Amino acid sequence: MIYGKFAPFIHTDRTVSYMELSFLIALLPCVCYAIFKYGIRALMLILSCVLMNVLCAMLFSKSKKIRIKRTYLHNVISGVLFSLMLPPDTSLLIPITASVFMTFVTEVLFGGIAFCQVNSPVLARILVEVVWGERLKGFSEGSNHWFAIKSLFSFARTTSSVASRVEDYHTAELITDGYPSYIGMCSVIMILIGTIYLLRSRTVRTAAPICYLVTVIIIRVSMHIKDGVRSNIAFLLISGIFFVAFFLLTDRATVPQNHLGGTVTGIICGILTAGAFEISGGITALCVPVVMVNIISGLVEYFTSDASERHAAVREEAQ
Repeated sequence: MIYGKFAPFIHTDRTVSYMELSFLIALLPCVCYAIFKYGIRALMLILSCVLMNVLCAMLFSKSKKIRIKRTYLHNVISGVLFSLMLPPDTSLLIPITASVFMTFVTEVLFGGIAFCQVNSPVLARILVEVVWGERLKGFSEGSNHWFAIKSLFSFARTTSSVASRVEDYHTAELITDGYPSYIGMCSVIMILIGTIYLLRSRTVRTAAPICYLVTVIIIRVSMHIKDGVRSNIAFLLISGIFFVAFFLLTDRATVPQNHLGGTVTGIICGILTAGAFEISGGITALCVPVVMVNIISGLVEYFTSDASERHAAVREEAQ
């Protein structure tokens, strides 16, 4: 079992295994709701992502002769995160390919094995969107299709979504994830339930996610005030920003843990996200800003912490 730290700027008495398990439990409401709404195909997508990610991690460890006592919770989390960012009508070939990319590319580039639970799935999601974007537009309705699995074994190009206009959905339907979207990113209620558990487990800091949400909301509303209140509310509920805030910007390995550093990270990511939605929208507008701020998180942590904190971190690493 690893009792080391995710990164040099993490200062906590919680073990890595405890933090990983808490994070995985927090994702379970989104997982359960995805299976409830989209049925067997969602379950198979999630399981395929998890199993392939764990298998690739085991092969990676064997090939590199890495001899550390560890669980594979990190890889389970990466697989679950990636699967929740997929449309329900996704071919199984995509998560299988992405799992190989997550392990053999992103884990080497961003921290090594067992230290990359956010960057790996986010970068993999960007990859499959760039390579197979036309095959990731299958946003099926959840009702009456619980046993539909044909899409899992089809790699045909998808040109349109079955979803109607967002204006045709009641606000209550949007809150409960009634609008067809990614299988686990847009159920605000399930995300908040998971967030409450994370807060009770005391394994996350709230500065980055809160500042991120506030920044996105302020910029979005100010730029689209003429669209009306309902249009802006609909964007907040179905865009996936709550998923990004509470599950991608709370990782201790990639987000500064001091208050000022978290605040700066959240604001920068919020500005980038709001700007990206004006340019392209979709999943890339959510994932690209996360990767960008994660790359500079170490620098943000360094320049936003006082000298005593930096010296304390150096002394701890030297021991």
